[in-house]
Formats: sequence, structure tokens, C-alpha cells
Amino acid sequence: MSSTRPVTLVAPVDLEQDACAPQERSTKWRPTAALVEHFRPARVDLLYPPGAHALAAQVAEDVRALVPAALITLDALPPEEADFATTIAAFGRWAARRGYDAEAEDVLVNGEPLSDAQRLCLFFLIESGELPGRLVAAPRPETGEPAQIIDLRARLRALGETHPRVDTPAREDEHVALDEAAPELDIPVYNVDFALLLDRIESVATRCRTPILLVGPDGTGKVALARRVYAAKKACGLVTGAFVEFDCSTWFDDEVIGELFGQVPGDPGAEDRCVLRQAEGGVLCLREVGALPRDAQAILQAVIERGVVPRLFADGGMACDVQLVCCNREDPRDAVEAGTLRESLLACIDRWWFHVPALKDRPEDIAANIDYELARNERALGVPLTFVPAARARYLEFALEAPWPGNFYELEGSIERMAVHSRDGLLTERVVDEEIAELLSRWVGRVPVNAPWG
Repeated sequence: MSSTRPVTLVAPVDLEQDACAPQERSTKWRPTAALVEHFRPARVDLLYPPGAHALAAQVAEDVRALVPAALITLDALPPEEADFATTIAAFGRWAARRGYDAEAEDVLVNGEPLSDAQRLCLFFLIESGELPGRLVAAPRPETGEPAQIIDLRARLRALGETHPRVDTPAREDEHVALDEAAPELDIPVYNVDFALLLDRIESVATRCRTPILLVGPDGTGKVALARRVYAAKKACGLVTGAFVEFDCSTWFDDEVIGELFGQVPGDPGAEDRCVLRQAEGGVLCLREVGALPRDAQAILQAVIERGVVPRLFADGGMACDVQLVCCNREDPRDAVEAGTLRESLLACIDRWWFHVPALKDRPEDIAANIDYELARNERALGVPLTFVPAARARYLEFALEAPWPGNFYELEGSIERMAVHSRDGLLTERVVDEEIAELLSRWVGRVPVNAPWG
């Protein structure tokens, strides 16, 4: 099992073994921890099932304690669908997205915590070459069994079985997966409080059809969370339609009712073109819901309470089936006190109220978001981008202490500027120092004078 290539360990979170009490984490046998101790991997890709973000973040901390220098990523486990073909197609897309390289890394895949169908998917993908790795079993001290590479094909031959090569193209009629349309969903989460928030949001999303309210400053990722809600609902069959966004703050008051609800005098066809109709059977994300004019608020309340848009210029109403995620930067109770938001509408949308934290309150997640933005700019510029080690350390030290008043919007802009100013894709200390100076100049009056990175 020795190899000159660095080891990459792909390990699912074990809901039974990994969910142990804090005082047991250093003594209880757990497959991922046992494999990490045995192989000392350079990279660990943790796969977690729905609702296990917080547990995955804890397992990541356990791995980091064992191999501090390892790169650790968190990724959602491809769902197990009703039919095997769909399940293996999902695993195939996951493997392609991860881009494992057999020449550069020794990929070891542990399938022990998975279902039989999921383990079979991994086996087929490995045998077909779509996942260039090897199945591995964790050592078991209680029985004396060492870590071992599993040759399932030999086991099948011993049983007189054969298996076909499996191709996993997506069906032509299959919707584009949300993780392909919204790659920000792939950014790993290491902040435990935020991971717990994701678990609570996903729990509500998969059990309820009532509106969800996300409140937090601009740039904190509220729309990305709304997409997570949609992905969770779609995975469990609560929605079949599309995910649609509508920014309530960017329209004149007299335009909103027509654009959002299709109520235009003399134009009955507007109902078929309106935003609400585009989101039929899916999820409608209303950005800055507190900016809706009061007349539109009354219509939205009717949609929530009765599933009907009351027609303003004709008889009857337009039936609709839409699930709502409402986003707002300010506390909507302030808008109620100011008289700009109907208290009755707030009562309809705040049954599930979640506060989205600022970037500065998630320091554990900053490094992963820097890497994500760097990769995004690589694709946009068509040039490989790399930090000089000292430059990365300098920028990360700054980023962990900075106030980031614009949150992720500001981090995105910062990485983009450094990427554009880099020479031959190399982000040097000079590039980093110039960017830090640029940000400090923008934050005059909001950054403490004694900031250590000033």
C-alpha cells in the first residue's frame, strides 16, 4: 500500500460512530479517524449526508488535530435515489466535479458507512475509471484487522459473479443539478455555529412548505442559502419547479405588481409571464422583501394564506403553488414600526426566522472562501493562480482580523483585484500588500487605528 504519491482519503461521515460525546472522541474507534492515523493523508475529502453539516465540521476538526498540515474539504454526499441508474449518475457527476488525478495522488475511498447501493456505485465508478481510486477498509484494533485495500472484483469472481461496465451520462431530460448551476454550494463549512444553522435550515426545508425568512447584512450569502433550501426541497420531492429570484428593491412601486404577480390592466397575458408563474411548483426567493410596496404586500399575503393571486383588473384569482424564501438586510420589525411593512405580512413570513452571520463572525470559513474565489477567477481569466506561501499567510492573517463590512461581496472583489494584478498568475507579497492598503483606504472610519495588519 506504499506510494510515492500523496494520499487523498475520501471518507463519508459515519452518523453512528462519529456522533459520539466530546469526551469519547479521542478514545472511541471511528473509521475516518482510524484511516487518517494509519495513512497520514495529505488531503481528506469528507462526504456528509443531508442534515449532518455540524457533525462533518466536528469530524474535520478531529482530522485537523491528527494531521494539521492536511487539506480538508467537506462535500455533500450524492443522494441515494429511488432507482440505481439515477444514484450512480449522481455519484458520477460528483466524481467528475472533484477531478481526482491518479497520476498526482493516491486516492483511497472508504465506503463502510454507506448503504449497499452507494458502495456499489463507488465500486462501478472505480472499475470504470471515472473515479481513479481504490476502496479501503479501516483498521479495527478490537479484532486486530489492519487497514486493507479491498478488491471487490476478486470477491465477485470468487462468487461466480460478473459485472458490466457502467456509463453514467445524465439523462437528456434531467434538470441541471443545482450544485452545477450554483457552485458556491460546494464551499466547505468549518464554522460549527454556521454548520448548525445549515442543519436547522435544511431540517425546516425538508419538512415544511411554509415561508422561510433569512435576515442578515448584504453579502452574507442569503441567496446562496435560499438555493440550499431549494436543493433540499428538490432532493426530497417537495418541489418540482424552478428556483427563481426577485429583488423587490430594484423596481418602481407601480411596476412590482405587474412584474411579480402579472396584474397589468388590459394585458391578461401578463399572468403567464410574471415571476410568480415562472416559479410555479418551485421556490421563489424574494430579496429585500421589506421593500415591497404595501399594495404588493397585501397580494403576497393572499398568496401565502390562500395560494391565490387576487385579480385586480378582472374577476376571480390566479391559483399558484410556490414556496417562499424571503431575504432582508434589516430587521423587518423595524420596518413594521416605521409603517412600511404590514405586521400581518411579517406574521406570515417569520414562522421560520434565521439570522445569517457576517463574514467576520465565521473566521474558520475564510480560508475555504479564499480558495473558492481564487479557483473562480482562474476559470474567468484562464490562468492558473497561486499565492506565494508568505503572501498567502500575510493575506490570511489580514482576512481573519479584518471587519469586512461588505462581507463576501468585498472578499470576492479583493481576490479578483489581486488575480487581475498578478503576474503570470503569481500572487506575491507586493500584490497582497497593495490590496490590503486598498481595502484599508476604503474602510477609513470603520477600522480600528491599532489594527495589527494596518
